[in-house]
Amino acid sequence: MDDELQKQRNKIDKIDEELINLLLSRIKLADRIGSIKKQFGIPVTDPEREKYVLSKTHGVNLEYRQQVQRIFRQIIRECSLVQENSREGR
Repeated sequence: MDDELQKQRNKIDKIDEELINLLLSRIKLADRIGSIKKQFGIPVTDPEREKYVLSKTHGVNLEYRQQVQRIFRQIIRECSLVQENSREGR
């Protein structure tokens, strides 16, 4: 049992590494987008864009859809904060 547990944890560790890299990439893009929005006076929040991003979760297995949607809502919130505090173009 210990071997199987460690095997599964190792898989999670690898996924976590990938998630971290993907989230960092997304945050950097959000920062750039925040600069563009500031430059053109565009509001940070875009409800239609948020709906579109969340709509991508509709194809997720029903068993885990709510969890995935909550995670994406948090990602959107965090990226919005990054856009509000965008370093580029200051």
